[in-house]
Amino acid sequence: MDQELLADFLTEAGDMVDALGEQIVAFEQSDADPEQLNALFRVFHTMKGSAGFLEIQPMVDLCHAAEELMGAVRKGALDISPEIIDGISQSVSWLDQALAELSNGEAITPADPALIASLEAACRGESPPAPEPQAEPVPEPAVDVDAILGEETGEPISDDDFEALRAAFHGSEPAAAGSAKREVDVDAILGEETGEPISDDDFEALLDAFHGNEPAAPPAAAPAEPSTPAAAPVAAAPRAAAAPAAKPADQAPKKARVETSIRIDTDRLDAVVNQVGELVLVRNRLKRLRESVDDPLLDRTLGHLDQVTTGLQSSVMLMRMQPVRKVFSKIPKIVRDLSRTLNKKIEVVLEGEDTELDRTLVESLSEPLVHLVRNAVDHGIEMPAERLAARKPEVGRLTLAAQQVGDHIHIEIRDDGAGIDPSVIRAKAIEKGVIDRESAARLDGQECLDLIFQPGFSTRDAVSEVSGRGVGMDVVRSKIVELNGSVEITSEVGEGSAFLIRLPLTLAILPALMVTVSGREFAIPVTAIEDVSRFDSTRVECMGSREVLRREEDVIALVRMEHWVGRPSAADQQHCVIVDVGRERRALLVDDVPGREEIVVKPLGKMMGGLAGIAGASVTGDGGIALVLDLPGLLKQVSPAYSAPRSAPPPMPAAQPAAAGADDMDLELF
Repeated sequence: MDQELLADFLTEAGDMVDALGEQIVAFEQSDADPEQLNALFRVFHTMKGSAGFLEIQPMVDLCHAAEELMGAVRKGALDISPEIIDGISQSVSWLDQALAELSNGEAITPADPALIASLEAACRGESPPAPEPQAEPVPEPAVDVDAILGEETGEPISDDDFEALRAAFHGSEPAAAGSAKREVDVDAILGEETGEPISDDDFEALLDAFHGNEPAAPPAAAPAEPSTPAAAPVAAAPRAAAAPAAKPADQAPKKARVETSIRIDTDRLDAVVNQVGELVLVRNRLKRLRESVDDPLLDRTLGHLDQVTTGLQSSVMLMRMQPVRKVFSKIPKIVRDLSRTLNKKIEVVLEGEDTELDRTLVESLSEPLVHLVRNAVDHGIEMPAERLAARKPEVGRLTLAAQQVGDHIHIEIRDDGAGIDPSVIRAKAIEKGVIDRESAARLDGQECLDLIFQPGFSTRDAVSEVSGRGVGMDVVRSKIVELNGSVEITSEVGEGSAFLIRLPLTLAILPALMVTVSGREFAIPVTAIEDVSRFDSTRVECMGSREVLRREEDVIALVRMEHWVGRPSAADQQHCVIVDVGRERRALLVDDVPGREEIVVKPLGKMMGGLAGIAGASVTGDGGIALVLDLPGLLKQVSPAYSAPRSAPPPMPAAQPAAAGADDMDLELF
C-alpha cells in the first residue's frame, strides 16, 4: 500500500469521522433534516470509495452497508428510527477504531458481523420487495459522474458506454443491456426527481467534466423558471421542486474557487519550529550582549531583529494552531451514547469551537476532556424524573466552552445537574481511606471538592460500565499538569458543577522565569508562578518537622531549593517564588531571579531522562545551560523531604535513571 496515499487517506478520513459524530447527533436532534441526511450519506459514500481505492476491504464492507441504509432512508423507503441511529453510531465508533489501528501500522480488526448484518437487515426490511438488495446504493450526483467514468478502476470511458450515455440523454433505449446500472446513475445525474430533460448547455458541461476540463460558466439566461434549476446536475438533496428555486441565481455567477491552503507534513513543520526556536535563543543572547555595549546603532539594529524574530515566532506558532473543535466534535456522540445507556436526556452545547490551541495540546487534551464529560453525564446530571421533581427541565444541559484569556486557553465543562455536596465528599474520602478523619475535619468546602482528584477516590460503591473504578479524575489532573496547565472545580448543590482547565497556548517556546540556586541556573514556567518576592526569614514558622511561610492568612510549605540541588547557598539575600500546581502551593527558596526569558525546551539524554523534577534543558541568553523544572515531579519529590531548616539539610534521594547500567557519574547533574 502506498504510504503517502495512506497518510492522506488517514488525514481526510479522520476529519470525516469527526464530522460524522457531530452529524449523527445533529440529525437526530433535527427530526431527520434532509441536509443532515445527505451529509451522512455523502461521508459514508466518500469513505467507501477512498477505502476501496486503497483496498481496505473491512472498511468498504461497513461503509457500503451504512451507505445502503442511509440511501434507503434518503429515498423515503425507510423511516428513521432509534435503532437505525444506534447502528450508524456504532459504525462510526468502529471506523474511529479502524483508523487508529491503521495509524499505528496494525491490521484492522474487522467489524462485528452482527453490526453489518443489522444494517443490512434494517435496509432489507424496509426496502420495496421488487428490487434485490444487490443494487447499487443511491448515488451522490457529483461522485456518480466519476463512477460512470470508471474512477475506481482508473479506466477511461469506452465508446459503448459513451453511446449508452448519449442515448440516455436523448431519452432513447441504451445500446446494451449491460449498461443498465449506468442508466440508473445517469438518471440520478440528470435530475430524475424532476423528470426534466437535460439541456444542451448542461450536456456540454457534463462532457467537459468527463474530459477533466473546467466547465464554462453557464450563460446568463432569462429569468429562470422554477422547474429548470441551472444547478440540477449537481443537486445533492432530494427536495421538493420549489425548494431550490432561489439557488440558481446565486450559483450562476460563481467562479471556481482557488485553493488557498496546502497540506504540510508535521515533521517538516516541527523542523521549522525548531529552527525558529534556535533563532529565539540567538536573539536572547544578543540582547544579553547588548547590555555590555553602548552603541545606539547596534541598539536599533537589535531592536529591529527582536521585532522580526517575534513576528516570525508568532507566525510559526499560528501554523501549529488547531481549533479545539477537533476535540469538541467527538463529545456530542459520546454524550449521546452514554445518555442512552443511562436512560438520561442531555443536550450538549459547544461554545468557542474556533478557539485555537497548539497542535500538541489539542492531541493531548482529548483523554482528560472525555473523562470530565463522562463524569458529568454519570455523576452530575440527574435522571429525568429527578429533574422534574426538582422543578428543572427534563433535559439536562452539558456545556463545553473555550476562550483565550491572555496567553492561556480556558476550557470549561459545566452541567446543570445536582452539584456536589462537600460533606458527602468528605465522608466518602474518609470511608475509602483517602484522608483520615482528623485531617478531613479541617478541610473547608473547596478543599473537600478537591479530594475528587485524589487517586482511588470514587463516590460509586459499585463498578459499572461508565464509572466506579476509582480512576479518572486523578488521571485528568495529572494529564493537565503534564501540559503545564491546571484544573479546578466549582460546584453548587442543586445547581450544577463546573471544571475549568487552564492551558498555555503553546509548549514549543515557553516564557520562563530564570532563577539561580547554589550557582546553578534553572527555568520555571511562568504559567505556574503566583508571586515572586524577597525572602523574609521572620515569616518562617515550623510546623512539626517542616518549615512554612506565613503570608497574611496563608500558610505555604517552604522548599529550600539548595537542599534539592545538594549544595549550600552562599547568597545573603534570597528570593521566594510561590508556585501553584493543581492547587498545590509551595514557596521555592532561590538565590537570585535574573529575569524572564522565552526558552526552547530540549529533551534530556537517555541517561538523565529519569530524573524527577527536570523536564528538559534550554540554552540561556549568555550561552549557558539552564535546567527546566518539572514542577509536578519536583513537588512530589520534595514533599516533605526539603522543608527542613537550613541548618539540617536532608540527604538527597537517589535519582531514577532512564536507562539500565548508568553509573553514579551519569547521575551527577551538578
